[in-house]
Amino acid sequence: MKLDSRKKSKQLNYRLSTFPYHRFIENIDYKFNELELGVLEVDARKTFITCPICGYVDKRKRISKEVFRCGRCGFTFNAQYTACLNIFSRLDDSEITIRSGRMYLISHKAA
Repeated sequence: MKLDSRKKSKQLNYRLSTFPYHRFIENIDYKFNELELGVLEVDARKTFITCPICGYVDKRKRISKEVFRCGRCGFTFNAQYTACLNIFSRLDDSEITIRSGRMYLISHKAA
């Protein structure tokens, strides 16, 4: 059984490594422009290891593939959701804060 799963894993890795990302992005741009929607690029580096609350970055605070825990403020959340929060906050130079158990996006842009 393990041999079969290794074979599938190798096949998936090969398919991901040969995936035409540039063409995929061009298609997204084309479709969004066709619908008159804008596409914004956001730097996704270090989003999995950055705390969206205090901004602390530490590679070791990634407990597992699924759990992120900040070493400074103690924020604990799903690692993929944490990365999404970081990307979302970088979209317009905002920050995420938690008050009374609720998450808020605070924008720094002048209204």
